[in-house]
Amino acid sequence: MEFERKTPLSRIFFGFRVRRLGALLCLSSLSGCVMSRPQSEFLTMKTAMTPGQYFAQEYVVPNKDLSPYHKVQVKLVGLKYLDPEINYNWQEIRTLRDHFQGILETKLTEGYLLLDREADTDAETIVIEPMLVFLSPAQRYVKVDGRRHGTAGIPMATGMAAFEAKILDGRTGHLLAEVSEQQNDGGNLKAVTYDAFKRYANTEAVFRKWSDQMLRMLRSLTGDRPFHEDFGSDMSGLLIQDVQAIQEIHKTWREKELAGKSQELLDLCADDVTWIPPQAAPILGKAQVAEHLRETTPEVSSIMVTDRAIRGGGSVAYLTSHYSKVFRPPGAVLSQTVMGENLWVLRKFPGQGWKVVVVSWNQVPVELA
Repeated sequence: MEFERKTPLSRIFFGFRVRRLGALLCLSSLSGCVMSRPQSEFLTMKTAMTPGQYFAQEYVVPNKDLSPYHKVQVKLVGLKYLDPEINYNWQEIRTLRDHFQGILETKLTEGYLLLDREADTDAETIVIEPMLVFLSPAQRYVKVDGRRHGTAGIPMATGMAAFEAKILDGRTGHLLAEVSEQQNDGGNLKAVTYDAFKRYANTEAVFRKWSDQMLRMLRSLTGDRPFHEDFGSDMSGLLIQDVQAIQEIHKTWREKELAGKSQELLDLCADDVTWIPPQAAPILGKAQVAEHLRETTPEVSSIMVTDRAIRGGGSVAYLTSHYSKVFRPPGAVLSQTVMGENLWVLRKFPGQGWKVVVVSWNQVPVELA
C-alpha cells in the first residue's frame, strides 16, 4: 500500500515505542500519582515519618494538645533546596512560588485567622514553614535509541513537584508536625494561561491539592470548629481580608490628614459616627463632625503611628494605636507636637464594607528641647 511504501519499518517501530511510552506515562498519572521521595535536609524528623492520612509522609508530635491553636502564619515558601544543577528560570520559579504562597494562604483562611508573615506570633498560632524541594517541567520530547524526538509541543510527562513543610508552635518555635509529598497529578492536566506555568503544566492543580490537604490536616489536629467561634477576650476572629481592608482605611486616613483633606475623612465613616475629642463632649453624626472639622482642622506636617493593633470578630472591629503628630492649629504661627493613643470602632455594612463608627483619642503636648 501507499502507506507501507512511505513508512519504513523503523518508523513504525519508533512510533509504536513512543505510543507505548506515552501510554505508560498516562496510565501512571490518570488519577494523580502521589509518591514519597527522599526528603531534603530541611526536615528534622525524616526517620520518624510514616505514610500519612493527608500527605504521603507525615510526622506529628505525640501527645500534644493542639486545640488552642486558631491562628496561622505561613512563612515565605522556600526554594533553597531546589537542585542547583537544574537550569531553572528563576524568575519563573519565583512566580510559581508566589502563586503557591497565595493559594496556600487563601485556603487556610477558611479555618484560621491568617497573620501577616512579619507579625508577632503567640501560643495560639501555628507557624507553617513550607519548602519547594523539587520542580520538574513537563517534558516535550522522549528519548529513543539515545536521540531526542519532539512531540509537537504535547507533554509526554506532566512534570513533578515535591513539597515539604514544618509546622511549629508560634510562641516557642517547637516542632508540632512535618509533612512531605511529591505529586504528578495527570488527572488534572490542563492548559494554564500564566506565562510562568507554560513549562510546568500541572503545578496549579498540585498547589491547590497541597493547600487543601494542609487545611484538612490542621483541622484534624486542632479540631474542626466554626471559624467565627469566640476565641476569648481578644476576639481575634477577623478574616485576613477584613484586617487588610481596615489597614487600608487607616492608611488612607493618615494620607488625607497630611494632605489637609479633613472633610474627606467622613467618606471613611458611617453616617452615625461618633467623634470623641480629648476633654470634650462627643460629637454625633456626620453633619456635626463636618462642622467641627471646618472649625478646628489644623495643618498637619507629620504623623507617626506605632503599636497598631486590630482585633474583632464578625462585623465589628477595634483599632488601637499610639501616635505622635506635628501640626499648626488654625491661626497659629508655631507648630505643636503631641502624642497620644487612638481608639477606633468599625462596623462592616452589607454592600459598603468597613466604616468607622467611633473615633476617640487623647493627647499630651511634647516639649522639644
